Amino acid sequence: MVGNTLNRIFSSKVFHIVFSILVAVVLWVFVEITENQVQTIRIPDIPVVLVGDEDLRDRGFFVAWQSPQTVTLTFDASRAAVVRLTGDIDGFEVHINVSRITSTGNTSTAFEIIYPDGFDQEQVTLTSQSVERISLYVDRLTYRQILVEAQYSGGTSSDDLVAEPTIVDPQILGISGPEDVLSRIRVARVDIPGENLSYTMIGDFPFVLIDYDGEELDEELYNSLTFEYDTIRTTVPITMIKEVHLDVDFSPGAGATRDNINYKIDPPSVRLSGDPEVLRSFDLTLQTVDLLRMEIRDTVTRNILIPPTLTNLSGHTQAQISVEVLGLEMAYFTIGNIHTVNVPAGFEPEILTQTSVVRVRGRREDLDILREQISEGEMVIRVVADLTDCVAGYNTIPPGRVNVYVDGFDSEVIGAVGEYRIVVNLTEHGALE
Repeated sequence: MVGNTLNRIFSSKVFHIVFSILVAVVLWVFVEITENQVQTIRIPDIPVVLVGDEDLRDRGFFVAWQSPQTVTLTFDASRAAVVRLTGDIDGFEVHINVSRITSTGNTSTAFEIIYPDGFDQEQVTLTSQSVERISLYVDRLTYRQILVEAQYSGGTSSDDLVAEPTIVDPQILGISGPEDVLSRIRVARVDIPGENLSYTMIGDFPFVLIDYDGEELDEELYNSLTFEYDTIRTTVPITMIKEVHLDVDFSPGAGATRDNINYKIDPPSVRLSGDPEVLRSFDLTLQTVDLLRMEIRDTVTRNILIPPTLTNLSGHTQAQISVEVLGLEMAYFTIGNIHTVNVPAGFEPEILTQTSVVRVRGRREDLDILREQISEGEMVIRVVADLTDCVAGYNTIPPGRVNVYVDGFDSEVIGAVGEYRIVVNLTEHGALE
């Protein structure tokens, strides 16, 4: 009977409700006791951070030495707070304010504990700290300008490439720090990486400080210095040296073409230097030579023009082009058949040049025919002067505006060569003589 009664009680809904509430209360009490249990946590190596050091430097001072660099703090905290702190120890810092220091020498200052972001510092109690104050030595700030040097010694990838002197920017590096450290520095040196360069290298590279014994400054002394630049823009110019062959184009005329001439260019080539990407594919062709202006044997001068990005190491600025026309002859004719074209409106031309000696080049048989025609009185050679842009009075018509025509012959096999000038007097229509 008792068993039936207990079965009814344990299986009843009321019992289950009461039992669940009892279990929840017990668990809540256990959690509260566990979570609020005070534990001790020790946090070592918390960094000491200077606050206001820029203001200190603006007044001409700086912290040359401090001790210690880190501190150790011990806290009493709840279990939950300990768990939080253990997961965010890096968020701890110790700050000291140096902005109000106004003189040099030894001093000490209290520090402020900076807790991790979002942490409620009321959850912990500071029980001990490795030091009470931070000791400092404040020195007067000195400024000095140091020469920057860089030397590339890695060579180039081929014999036709040359590593030019290295360029650094800036050439002078400003450094602030204690006088006894600055006085040891002779130069700031950039060590350039790489070797066997085939192109100009440009990069921002770190530098090291070299003392007057040629040794690198001790690394710990760098912490007392402030630099205007952290890196130096360094350029290693790689140039190519190339012997560039000179070439020239010819404009055919009066029977002469590139196929029936001998020519020589002096100098035949020039030595240039410049950017490998430009110079590798660079060719040099002189200004075209008009064979219509050349005698059987003649020489013309052409300027050697190169881009401003290249350097002419040879020093030659002009080339002489000697031409010999093969298989053709010259004949000379005194011609009075002179005409004008493009006479300015309102003017009357008077040709003062009565005759001109015309030089005609061609095959012997064609020249013989031309001589015969002229001897028979045929006016097969015409001299024509273009009077465009001429003004009133005497005008000398320059070469290029005076053309000579040999009528009845193929201009590709026979024609006048050389340059001609004609003098013309322009008078207005109706002007008194």
